[in-house]
Amino acid sequence: MNFTPEQQKAISLRDRNILVSAAAGSGKTAVLVARIIGRIMDKKQPVDIDRLLVMTFTKAAADQMRERIFDAIEEKRKENPFDAHLQKQSALVHHAKITTIHGFCLDILRNHFHEIGLDPDFRVGDEGECRLMKQDVLEKVLEAAYETGEPEFLTMTESLAVKKSDRALETMILKLHEFSMSYPKQEEWLAHCKDMYAAASEDRFEALFWVKGLLADIKQQLNEILERLRQLLMQTEAPEGPYMYRSAIAQDVSSVEQLCMTDRFCSMQRQFSTLAFMTLGRERKDGAFVDPEKKEAVRNGRNQCKKLLQKIAGDFFQDTPKEAVLLLQESSGNVSALADITLAFSRAYAEAKRNKNIVDFNDLEHLSLMVLENGKDTTAREYREFFEEIYVDEYQDSNLVQETLLGLIS
Repeated sequence: MNFTPEQQKAISLRDRNILVSAAAGSGKTAVLVARIIGRIMDKKQPVDIDRLLVMTFTKAAADQMRERIFDAIEEKRKENPFDAHLQKQSALVHHAKITTIHGFCLDILRNHFHEIGLDPDFRVGDEGECRLMKQDVLEKVLEAAYETGEPEFLTMTESLAVKKSDRALETMILKLHEFSMSYPKQEEWLAHCKDMYAAASEDRFEALFWVKGLLADIKQQLNEILERLRQLLMQTEAPEGPYMYRSAIAQDVSSVEQLCMTDRFCSMQRQFSTLAFMTLGRERKDGAFVDPEKKEAVRNGRNQCKKLLQKIAGDFFQDTPKEAVLLLQESSGNVSALADITLAFSRAYAEAKRNKNIVDFNDLEHLSLMVLENGKDTTAREYREFFEEIYVDEYQDSNLVQETLLGLIS
């Protein structure tokens, strides 16, 4: 395979963290395999394949990766049939850590269960078994909550109930449980959610972490729209371009530039409330010739940008900060009750799993993280010293638990 300069850079760079971002089918896996072979065959510092940790998103992908690496090693052996190092790699590849994140976590727990008091006979529950257990535990937790009858809980259930059914509430609890388990400290994250609603006030609105994150995301979208509008403006100035659209698009560019320079949510809300679009101009009888296809392309491009801006305005700036804070305050009690019942479910579900001596995929991550955090200077250090490099395929799908876990061994 002939690699591009960027791909070759990802293959040959050493002693640094590398993030490869590319579209599907662009050869990321081929680059990864080529880099691994390059590390194995490095003339100055060759690495044994079992000293590399390679993690993929699925077991099928891991198996395919192992096969591709093995095939690549065998191709090199054909070129160098008496190379002892390659013969060694051909044998080691079958035992190399080419696995999923959960496969690696399971390996950690099988070898270090005693460090966190885990029963060595634990097993990983299958998806159907865990789903049934969740439903059974959830029904018992809700039944107990109804019997206790806390006013905040009852108000929350009335707000979420659909046709006197708890189905919507159950779905929300399960979703919140799963999402909260993607954070290293689930209980702290749920408590933070409660505090965020309870402490909401108009004078602190701009300082709320989610407002800052939302503003950053909106500005990223605006910058992409701005780049598109600038390209359209250049097209109006090109030969046979739609010159009569120039004024309207130039005003669009100016408006979006002002939005991009805004660092406060309140200011951006005011600007969106007055955002207007000029009507596109018409061709002059004495004007230059305009290519109909270029004219159509610029008009369609501008309409797409308008729709994107209108969507941002509709999605995020319908309410003023004052109205948003009032809504947060009104929702505080329901959010607090939902977080509490979710935490109660999480604890009851954990106990049910312990009683059956099973773990689920979330447990694999959290318990492995516990092993590594408890043994930062022992277990985690052993992994850090053993693995020369760590490769993560589909890195964008990693959650914060996995990110923290990998940080402890890298």
